[in-house]
Parts: sequence; C-alpha cells; structure tokens
Amino acid sequence: MPALGLPSKDVFKRFTMESIGNVFFNMDFDLLNPANTSTKLSFGACFDETSAAAARLISPSALLYALSDLCPHPLGQVVSYLYWSGSEQRFFLAKCAELRSYASDIICTSRMDPLLGTRRDLLALFMNARQEDGSPLDDELLVDMVISFALAGRDTTASLLTWTAFLLTQNPHVQTLLRGEVKVVAQLGQARPTYKDVDKMPYLRGVLWEVLRLRPVVPLDSKTAVQADVLPDGTYVPSNARVLFFPFGVGLDQERWGEDVQEMRPERWTGKPLPSSYDFPVFQAGPRICLGMNMALFEAGVMLATLMQHFELTLAGSSEEVRYDRSGGVMGVEGGLLVKATPLAVVERDVSRLGGA
Repeated sequence: MPALGLPSKDVFKRFTMESIGNVFFNMDFDLLNPANTSTKLSFGACFDETSAAAARLISPSALLYALSDLCPHPLGQVVSYLYWSGSEQRFFLAKCAELRSYASDIICTSRMDPLLGTRRDLLALFMNARQEDGSPLDDELLVDMVISFALAGRDTTASLLTWTAFLLTQNPHVQTLLRGEVKVVAQLGQARPTYKDVDKMPYLRGVLWEVLRLRPVVPLDSKTAVQADVLPDGTYVPSNARVLFFPFGVGLDQERWGEDVQEMRPERWTGKPLPSSYDFPVFQAGPRICLGMNMALFEAGVMLATLMQHFELTLAGSSEEVRYDRSGGVMGVEGGLLVKATPLAVVERDVSRLGGA
C-alpha cells in the first residue's frame, strides 16, 4: 500500500464533527466515509463559510456600527440599518440562518426518535429537561445549544490535531517515542484505543500539552469585567473593561520554560502535575474553564494513538510554507496542511531492505 497524501485539516474537521455527532447528538454523520455526500457535510461547510463571513465583517464600518448605540435616536437606528444593508453583512446573516436551519433539522430528527426519552447524549438531556413551570426548553434555545456544541468542539480540536501532525513531522524522534508508547505501554496491537488506553499513556498526553504550549488553539482571549475589580498585582479594572490574556505568549516565555522554549519536549509534562489553569490558561480557568477540555484531549488522544498504530507521518511539502491562519479566533494552519501518511508495513519493509543491502 503506497503512502497517502492526507489534507489533515479537512480530515480532522470531519473527525471532530463526527465525534460531536456521536457524543452530543447520538447521530452517525458518516463523515469519514469519502463517498459520503450527505447534508451533514454541508453543515460543516456552512460553519466554515459563516466563520469566514464573520471575519470579513471586521472593517472600519464595524467601528461605526459599534458606536451606533451611542448615537441619539433615530440616528443610531439609521446607522445600524445602513451597516446591516451591506453585501457582506447580508451574506453573513444568510449563512447564520442556514446554520440555524441545519441545527433545527438535527433537533427535529431527535424529536422523532422513539428512544429519545432513554438517550443519554447531551442534546437528549436538554430536550428531556423541563423548566420550573414544567415546560420544555423552546426550540430557539435548543438550536443555540446545537450550534454552541458544534462551534466549541469542531475547529478547536481539529486545529490541535493539525498542529500536532505538523510538529510530529518536524520532530521524528518524538513520533518514534510516541509510537513506542502506543505499541509497548498500551499494548494496543490493532485494537481501537479506548479512554482507559489513552489514560495510561503519559507521553501521549505530554505531546498534546506541548503542542498546546507551542501552538495554542486560541492564542489570544479576553474577559469583560461585569463589575469593577482589582487584579492581584494591584491593577484596577473598571466595570465593563475588556481584559486580554495571551496564551501564545505564555507558552513561549523563556523565563518560564527555559532556553529550549522553542523546542518540542513532551517530557516537560510527564511525571509532574499540570500547572494551574490560571498559570497556563489554554483552556481558560475558574468558573469559565472550557467544559469540553477532557473530551477534547481524549478525542485528540484517540486519533493520535490510532495514527501512530498504523502510519508514519511526514510533511508533503516545505515547512516554510506552513503559516498561521489569522482569519479567526482559532489558530489553524493557513490553507490547510498536507501530510504524507506511510503505512508502517511499508516503512518497516523499506528499513529491512536498506539493512540487507
């Protein structure tokens, strides 16, 4: 079997969307089937188009719109109307409506499921829940939840996996050690890795945390103060102030990580407790910590262990062509990443031939 050229960004997005379908919605989207042309592919594509449209809204006119609330009536309404009448704005609104339509279809499909009352997926739990007055949650809220589930879990984990694949191609010794752990420590053989398998692979977890240090999924984030506060260093934060924090900078702080800060060393994370989430906020911290953190790490761990079971990864192209995607809040690879996946049987056969030559 020859080496396969994999557009990893697309493959990983399909994988994460498939996982979301299984865990959150109790649905099999069949997205990893190359022959699949179902509307569930369009659901993912619509996410991409909506995100791209949202990024294009950042323009000087957006500043004018942001100030419309400060304008006296009716000038503010006129400014708002003119802004949302633009072609880019209308396209964005159309994509939002399309996205909500896909989410509504998922809810309708679940509502027709005779086993809905016994299901334990997240969507079913919300659909079966009742408010204080005994009424179910309304469909608009359920649509918001479906979109939030998919938005939170698709691109972020796919970006983590894409950067992991890239860094493994640039650090073959790490790939070798990781494959050894998958083969020897977990003793998976050809079996599919489980949660328990991933949990007993410290080097694999170290690889993922090291990738999050070097290529944090969300490199820049912020919080808004709901009331005036004072930071631990004495800095006064007024009410409604936006406070930014910079996980990308934290991960490359030489005083914190040492002179080898630019190197990929999963050993930084093995045999020791993780730093405080306040000290290393790649998943945020406190009451607003990412609820899907453990699922994301498990999901990425399963995919990574599976790849190491079967393939050797190399970059199909030059590393100089790999650039950060700065078009949105999630830091992916601009234009995607093409990785060559060579079956281990082919690698071992070629090594054997060289050894016998």
